[in-house]
Amino acid sequence: MRRQAASAILLVFAVVAVVCSNAAAPENEDPQDKAVMDARRSQDVIDKTTEEMMRKLTELEIEFHKKKQPLFEQRNEILKTVKGFWARVVENHPSHESWFRGSDKAALAHLTDVVVKDLEEETDAHLLHHYRIELHFEPNAYFSNAVLRRDVRGHAHDDGVSTVSGVTWFEGRLPTEPSFFNFFERSNERITAPRLDTHFISEIGHIFRYEFWPNPFTYHDLPQYQELMQQHHRGDLYAAAEEHAIPYQEETDFADVPLPDVPEASSEQPEADAGDF
Repeated sequence: MRRQAASAILLVFAVVAVVCSNAAAPENEDPQDKAVMDARRSQDVIDKTTEEMMRKLTELEIEFHKKKQPLFEQRNEILKTVKGFWARVVENHPSHESWFRGSDKAALAHLTDVVVKDLEEETDAHLLHHYRIELHFEPNAYFSNAVLRRDVRGHAHDDGVSTVSGVTWFEGRLPTEPSFFNFFERSNERITAPRLDTHFISEIGHIFRYEFWPNPFTYHDLPQYQELMQQHHRGDLYAAAEEHAIPYQEETDFADVPLPDVPEASSEQPEADAGDF
């Protein structure tokens, strides 16, 4: 009796499954629509796989980011002995003229060290995007701060999530134009003086964190690299001249190159020869 009841229950479930299956895939379903739905399900799997990949890549990036910290510290201890190193790095950045004024250069000449730190209170999920930028200075005639600092959480221009040290300028040294040092001041400070646009404030934070700090030599050595590329280009021109037996000149003024003598065309018509007819 129990077996018959169990068989009946299984039969009911089977019928329900068939009905549901038919409802999900009606006989008159457009093959194109079905193909799109099948492809969409495949895409869902792709998206989940991509999410897993990004999660693992982030974990790997954090792992090696932590491994590099002692190396960064070792590098910076050596660079402290190189006078003007970090100032040169900043001044060589291609976009520095957007946020670096002539009046900033004299003060930046006293820069002795640049440090980018992870904010200790943050979790690993925030480790790569929440950081502190510190600029260390020797005593100078522009401001009293030994260290200028900005903590960045997400967006460097958002004063609601950034903590700054401020700049204590000596009398008569307060910039009267937008300045690189606005990066270390809150937006409500010096409201009577022009300031850098928030876009440039954000750009400075990004450049220090993701360009200067990982490898400052990229910009420290930039002029030499550019000169090397120019020499390489001149060398290519020299090689091409040798290949075609053309005397190579460093620079050629084509206005001074003599043109070959070309006989002037005669205005007289030659007499026709009888053989031409």
